[in-house]
Amino acid sequence: MKHYDKRLFRSRGISTLNAVFLAGSLAGLCISGVLSWHAHDGVKDILQSVSFLCVITLFVTLFSIWSDYRLQKNNNRSNFIRELVESGEYFSRKIWQRKYRDYCAKHPVKQLNASSLRTDLCFRYLKRKLKNLYLWLIILPIAFAFPVNAIFMSCTGGGILGLGFWENFMLTAFTVIMAVMSVLIFLSLRPFGRWLDAHPQYADRKDDIIKSYLNGYMFECFCFIVVISRHYVHAFDGVNFYTIPRDGVVRVKTILKRYMVYSRGRNGETYTGDEYQFEIRFISDRAGQISIPLDQFQIRMITDKFFPDIPDVDRCTMVTEKSYSYSLVSLKSCTSKLVIYD
Repeated sequence: MKHYDKRLFRSRGISTLNAVFLAGSLAGLCISGVLSWHAHDGVKDILQSVSFLCVITLFVTLFSIWSDYRLQKNNNRSNFIRELVESGEYFSRKIWQRKYRDYCAKHPVKQLNASSLRTDLCFRYLKRKLKNLYLWLIILPIAFAFPVNAIFMSCTGGGILGLGFWENFMLTAFTVIMAVMSVLIFLSLRPFGRWLDAHPQYADRKDDIIKSYLNGYMFECFCFIVVISRHYVHAFDGVNFYTIPRDGVVRVKTILKRYMVYSRGRNGETYTGDEYQFEIRFISDRAGQISIPLDQFQIRMITDKFFPDIPDVDRCTMVTEKSYSYSLVSLKSCTSKLVIYD
């Protein structure tokens, strides 16, 4: 596929607004520099201030040009990837098939190893929540413990059990952390019960569903998991639990999502880059559908082993979504990279 390479780096050039700011800041620097050689002290101070503003404008403009170039380059790359996956060419290429065989050899299908369903779901729930909340677990205890401990010691004239200020500070911070963790653990025990309450038709099969989950074949990626058993397809996305009858699955689709990641600041939103995630979607004729992010090779393993009669497995739908760095569950560290080049 090397004949596509040049398309990934085409750019529309510098926007008119950026070109005006770039030319203006450079012209301002040159003019103020020339005039300051023969200017009086008072005028020279003004020209120096103008030069400083021109430098700031120049750096901001260069950053904007670089951001626009990166966005355009990523858009071109996205269009190229879309052509590959939606035509079916992406999964049928020899390089992808070879990497798929290597992945299968290194990652054979395994059964779930967990003592109970609630324990497994609790672990995955905490894993997802703590990925986005770990900074708050550091900031919140410090922000809360310092003023509370200072007020308590000033009012009582001493700390708890005669401890000093910093000992009381550590004790208060530890108490806050334990309180937050207790709330998270309590919430982590609810997904299965919440799903069962929303699907009362499965109430009499509760024990069978739990047994099916614990004895099924698992495919996991970070906190996300899909479990295929003889009678059911189970899934958990770190927040919600899903189960559908396996014999009701009429189609299994592969979705490639391009997340355009932005960060928020005082000056609005800033584009920071892309992240691509593959997602498997089970479509049932009786129980709706399930969509869970997984590795691209795991998705093919599921279709090959458990749903070999599903048509159009090489076809993939690509969608683009906007996301923010603080809310996106990144899977870069646990998924295979896109296979773009031969």
